[in-house]
Parts: sequence; C-alpha cells; structure tokens
Amino acid sequence: MFNVFASQSIEYEREGEKLTFLATAGKSEGLADANTGMILAYDAADWIFPVANIASLGDPYPKAGDTITTTTGDVFTVLMLDGQKPYLLDEFAIDVRVHTKRTGTI
Repeated sequence: MFNVFASQSIEYEREGEKLTFLATAGKSEGLADANTGMILAYDAADWIFPVANIASLGDPYPKAGDTITTTTGDVFTVLMLDGQKPYLLDEFAIDVRVHTKRTGTI
C-alpha cells in the first residue's frame, strides 16, 4: 500500500553535498523477504521528485546511505528493500520514488 501526501521542502544530502528542493512524501507498508526464510513487515517513508533534482551529485539516481532532511528536522536515510535498487523510476524516467527509513531528528 502506498499513500501520498503534499509536497514539502527537503534537503537531499550525499557525501556532504546538499541540495534543497520540493518533494512529495509518501508512506509504504508491506512485507519483505529477508532472504533468511523470514518475512519482515516494513513501514517506510518514500519521497517522489524529478530525478533531475539530484543530477548534479554525479550519479543521478539515489544511493543507499543518502539522506533527506525535512524542514521539521526529521532525517530519513535511503535504503534498499529486498536487495533491490533504493528507488523506482516512472515510465519515462522523469520522476523517482525513493525508499527511505526515518533514522533521526536534528
């Protein structure tokens, strides 16, 4: 299940380089195979934005370990689910949906 919420300003960071832009917050819930014979339930935050917003970071696609910080100080870390890429692209590779987990506050 995926729920979408209103856009908000975020700070996207990779290896000390920071970019600020609007992104749409969402929430994913489901089950993931941990490759250990166990199925894990997850509750993750997803972010949707134009992939061009992070093109200046070199690799234009989100990487595990990148962070997103909201204006309220919540910090989310990009993560991979089931060993897959930490993102999904739309049909035309314009928008990206980034999988994250809330990892703290500032």
